[in-house]
Amino acid sequence: MTYLPAPALPDESARLAALAEYAILDTDREPLYDDFVLLATQLCGTPLAYISLVDRDRQWFKARSDRGPHETPRDIALCGHAIAQREVFVIEDTHADERFADNPLVTGAPHIRFYAGAPLITPEGHAVGALCVADRVARTLTGAQREALAALARHVVSQLELRRATLKQARTLIALEASERRLLEANEHLEERVAARTLELRQLNDDLSAFGYSCAHDLRTPLRAIDGFSRILLEEAGEALPPDQRVCLDRILANTQRMGELIDAVLDFSRIGSKSPEVQRVNPGLLVRDVVAAHPGYRDDSQVRVDIAPLPETLADPVLFRQVWQNLIDNALKFSRSQTVSEIRVDGWVEGNRACYAVSDNGPGFDPAQAHRMFRVFERLHPASEHPGVGAGLAIVARIVSRHGGRIRAESGPDGGARFVIDMPLARAATPGRTSPAGTVASIAA
Repeated sequence: MTYLPAPALPDESARLAALAEYAILDTDREPLYDDFVLLATQLCGTPLAYISLVDRDRQWFKARSDRGPHETPRDIALCGHAIAQREVFVIEDTHADERFADNPLVTGAPHIRFYAGAPLITPEGHAVGALCVADRVARTLTGAQREALAALARHVVSQLELRRATLKQARTLIALEASERRLLEANEHLEERVAARTLELRQLNDDLSAFGYSCAHDLRTPLRAIDGFSRILLEEAGEALPPDQRVCLDRILANTQRMGELIDAVLDFSRIGSKSPEVQRVNPGLLVRDVVAAHPGYRDDSQVRVDIAPLPETLADPVLFRQVWQNLIDNALKFSRSQTVSEIRVDGWVEGNRACYAVSDNGPGFDPAQAHRMFRVFERLHPASEHPGVGAGLAIVARIVSRHGGRIRAESGPDGGARFVIDMPLARAATPGRTSPAGTVASIAA
């Protein structure tokens, strides 16, 4: 006896190219895809569910509810038949269907008797795989279950699209960083390479503008789709879903919110690189007090103390320099929250023709050997569960300071606490050496 192999598809070359763009084959398990599989089993009432991606000669499982193999030959894959459809493909009883009765996945493990697969169709119309459910007994699906399975398959495609867009942006960011390195090298021979440097700088600005647009278009669109479909499913079927299914949907929504925060951080980081500072004389003391006064956490929390010493004036873009203080003080507050009283101190002094500032806190501190990592975008030295955030604030500070011709460093002692020191151009002539500006320390405590 024989079985019907999965059919060849007319768009096979384009379909495989679309699958390759996701760069997902043979990757590790991810909780979000496992959640899709769990939700599919509970929506359809089946013990088995899979996210199958159909490669040239195999089907590979990104997620599966059982502990079977990671892949099977394509010619026996039931999902190979599902991707030839545009709608949910259902086999109510494989034993009664001569196309599948002798299929090795029916006669052997996992002994599939019932199968339903919703094709994973890309925005370009290519079916790269299927979200499928299966059972070891014959059964059927209601119309509502078919619609829910198809909706969940669209969620999976949205997640794949988000992955593709993220990979594209990562490649763009690498290219931009390479351009910046080339510009730094060009500075060593500035007089000989003025024309080349001007051209590269113009290209860098164009790339940064394109990067911002690409982020907004390529990342936010699939993210909104995930969030929108999740909320629709929660609103339309939320009351009928058991608590564990609602937890799955809440987890999906939480992940989209975090990804949105990451996208916003990337956009902020790229905008700073493309914006030319509008430098003027700035009084940092006024900026710091404005930051503190505008934050309700400082006004209303009796467990927060902020001491501000007199600060020398500098030459900076007031909008960008205010963001420096906002991020540094927010960072200090976040990491000192575990103490009985959060103590933050802002100091200032003059060294030669440089204005120097320091923001200190009484938090847990960090390993000084890892200080260089703190100014990389999305780098974290502490778990997000202990100190929330995406890890972009200090990278933004470092980029703003660098754009002003300044420098920043991080310090931490054996007894804890962190100290971030900045030096910037001084707004007035200064006597060589280190002097502290005259005046008394201003204390702002709730």
